[in-house]
Amino acid sequence: MSNEINYSILNFDNLDLIPFPDCGVNFKIKENWLDYSWQVYNAPLIGAKYSILGRTLYLDELPEGESITKKQESFYGEVKIATYFITNNDFDKNYILIFKLIFIKGEMADIRLDEYKTQSKLDFSKKIEVLKSQEERLDTIINSWWFKYIYVPYFYFIRFVFGGIVWWLELIKDSIVYIINKITPI
Repeated sequence: MSNEINYSILNFDNLDLIPFPDCGVNFKIKENWLDYSWQVYNAPLIGAKYSILGRTLYLDELPEGESITKKQESFYGEVKIATYFITNNDFDKNYILIFKLIFIKGEMADIRLDEYKTQSKLDFSKKIEVLKSQEERLDTIINSWWFKYIYVPYFYFIRFVFGGIVWWLELIKDSIVYIINKITPI
């Protein structure tokens, strides 16, 4: 299983540009929105960090972790940003918001609400409990004596033996292909 990031991160400085849905929830409760990250899909670089200052798109950090601040003047296109708002206890729902942003020469030309979903707090808390129990179960398995002293050595032994067999078979196959290519006049 891969934990590869297939999205970028975006930070806003001005929330007045974002058309939040009118559902009775104040989404503008964060104190410093530059510290709040949105997931960005279809960005120029996957895994990079961006910010929107005013209406201008800036690249703040490359996927390798190198910090730069570069205005994205050559970017034309449409990106989607998404976030999951966990509301305080006054509300019985959490919110998933997806916005569509259109950029022309690195300037945000349009932003509109693309999707708006709700999730009940009860459903959210059940899923968090399931996730925590699975994590605890995995931790107990990994930290058990039989995993360390029986399973791990067995796993590497089997991997070494069958890896060696596969390596020798590939070497024989490649040798036969090489000899046939030298013999045939094609």
